[in-house]
Amino acid sequence: TPVRVRAKLRYRHPGVTCVVTPVSATEARLEFEGEWSPVSPGQAAVFYAIEPDAEGDFEVLGGGTISSQRIAL
Repeated sequence: TPVRVRAKLRYRHPGVTCVVTPVSATEARLEFEGEWSPVSPGQAAVFYAIEPDAEGDFEVLGGGTISSQRIAL
């Protein structure tokens, strides 16, 4: 099931909204909403909840290493 998340691709990056769709048990497809500069293989992506929790923190939902067009979980 696709999940709408905020993905951070660099340490100080504010994050960009995207949709993560599982492809297999170990891979997912990351589709950016709107424009975003290309990502590089080997770069990390961390997925956060779109809305903060009661304490104002954004829950980490997962992440992985970017391969060619998929995220290796």
